[in-house]
This record gives sequence, structure tokens and C-alpha cells, in this order.
Amino acid sequence: LVRIAVVVALGGLASAAAAYAAVAIVWPAFASRPYSRVKSVKVVCDSRAAEPAALASMAGLFDGTTLWQIDADAAEHALESVPWVEDARIERRFPAAVRLEVRRRRPVAATVGPDGPYLIDAQGVVFREAGSRAYPDLPYLTGWQSEPDRGVRIQRLRLAIDLLSALEEDAQIRVSQIDVDPRGVFRLYLDGRRLPLVLGRRPTPERVAARVRAVVAALPEKLAGVREVDLSYGDRAVVRVADGRVVSLLAALAGAQTSGGNDRG
Repeated sequence: LVRIAVVVALGGLASAAAAYAAVAIVWPAFASRPYSRVKSVKVVCDSRAAEPAALASMAGLFDGTTLWQIDADAAEHALESVPWVEDARIERRFPAAVRLEVRRRRPVAATVGPDGPYLIDAQGVVFREAGSRAYPDLPYLTGWQSEPDRGVRIQRLRLAIDLLSALEEDAQIRVSQIDVDPRGVFRLYLDGRRLPLVLGRRPTPERVAARVRAVVAALPEKLAGVREVDLSYGDRAVVRVADGRVVSLLAALAGAQTSGGNDRG
């Protein structure tokens, strides 16, 4: 290419055209020379579900491919179109080797689709790795996908992820499940407790985290006969008992109040 540029400067358009024609003739033969064919492909991936041969094939690394025929941008784009792949990098290493590095998405939660469990990353991307299995070590976000309106569906999923982050990362509260009912009411299930905590239709993540932490500290580990605890009111936690009685916990929320009325929507 440098020699062609020199020809253009010295000999004008006719010389340049001749030089380009020569390159056009020589390049295919040069690029397909046996010594430039890929002999080694190293696949680095942090997913157990990944099949190295399948990833290499998707990147266009077939038998007989030469280093010069590899389109790195196209290969990376093809790999990143796989739902569970977050990032892909391909590196040509002369004379005859290729390094392929694929990084999987990091799941923060799981959900359930019509055909089984799926994973969710922090950006709200729903994906599945090879095979269908349960994910007992991850919190489940459910109910949001039953909303027919796509915009509302995405909004509910994003809010559920934000709630999960505020509870687990900021407040260090282990979550088992966050569910959204058809009316848009969020319910929280803590790890190790079957008791649902009603959060309302528009819960504020930081506010919820502070209130849940206060209520969990105030309530005993085992609550006989308690049906749910409603945190959607701004000034109290309402404990609903199985026999229909309602108990208001004001003291539990002392010091956990923030600006705003309630989360009932």
C-alpha cells in the first residue's frame, strides 16, 4: 500500500491504476498461500456452556481459512449477536494462530419463560445459555413478563432489577424473589422467609431497602399466622394476619423514613 501511494505521487493516475491492478491480481494468490492458513485457534471463554468448535465456526474460522481472510469486526459482531455473549475479541497471531476471547453476560437474577428458566443481567438483557435448568442460587424476578404492553414490561423489569440491587448490594439483604402481580404491585420474598412484603406499585429502591431492613430487624424470625407485611404505606408497616386482623408497626419504621408519601401508586 505504501508503494502504491508513492506511484500515485510520481506517476499520476495511469501508474496508480496499473499498480492497483497488479495488487488485485496478486492479493488473492498471496492471501490463500498455505503458509498463511490458520493452524491453531485458541478459544478463551468463561462460560461452561460454550462449545469452542461452535464459537470458532461462528467467527468464520473454518478449515482452510487464512489469517488474511479473517474479518475481525464481522467475527466479533457475529459472536456478540449470541444472547449470552457480552463481549468478543478476535486476535490474529502470525504466522498461523488465532486467539478468540468470549466473555459471557453476568447474571444477577433469573426468570421463568414459557419454555423454562432464563437469566437476566444488570442491564435487563434476558438470555439463556446452552440447556434449560433451574438457578437455585439466583433471585427470581417474576410477573413482569405477563404485561402485554412492551414498554410497561421493560419498565417493570428495570424497576425489579433496581430494587434487587438496592436490597442485595446496598442493604446486604438476601432476596429470594421479586414478583409483580397483574395490577403492577411489587412483592418481595426474602431468602429463608416465606413471608411476602408488599412494596406497592411504584416502590423507590433506596426507600424500600431502608424500610425492609428496619422491619426485618423488628419482626421475629418466625411469625405464626402472619399472611403478609405491607410496606406500601408511607408512615407504617401493616402486618396482615391470617385471621383477618391487621397490626400497624410504627416503631419499626422509626428512622427509616425518607421524603415522599407512599408507594401505593
